[in-house]
Amino acid sequence: MVVYTGALDELLSCSLVRLLYRTLDFQFETLPVTWYQPCATVNYTVDQPFTRITEFKYVSAQKIENKTTIVKEFACCYTDGSGEFPYYAVLCEKSASLYACYLKQIAHLSRFYLIGRLAEHQYYNMDAIVGQALSRSKKILQDLEGSV
Repeated sequence: MVVYTGALDELLSCSLVRLLYRTLDFQFETLPVTWYQPCATVNYTVDQPFTRITEFKYVSAQKIENKTTIVKEFACCYTDGSGEFPYYAVLCEKSASLYACYLKQIAHLSRFYLIGRLAEHQYYNMDAIVGQALSRSKKILQDLEGSV
């Protein structure tokens, strides 16, 4: 049995064409203020070039005066360049068609499970992926019990 959570095209050495992804560029800044924003993470819409700012002192409970570190996240196209990671699938007709072709290449594998946003080339909110992981785990356990 194999549970695979990575990118399906990478598993198959991108034997067709690379699936489309978005990646993130992280830009860290240390600022001369005690707090930069009202909470750990603030998400932004299209009115800013970045999608999110995280201020780590909220998470680590550090008590440092007049200094804080933030990270701004910028979404950008994934080019498979050095240091890039495929964070989000680009959902379009081309990607769906290509993903279906990759699925055909592994159709002969038994007890091979694709789970997660990269393996399934989908976008998942955290609550949805946790629910899906629990559901798929139950299915895998049932399959294992049936094969004993």
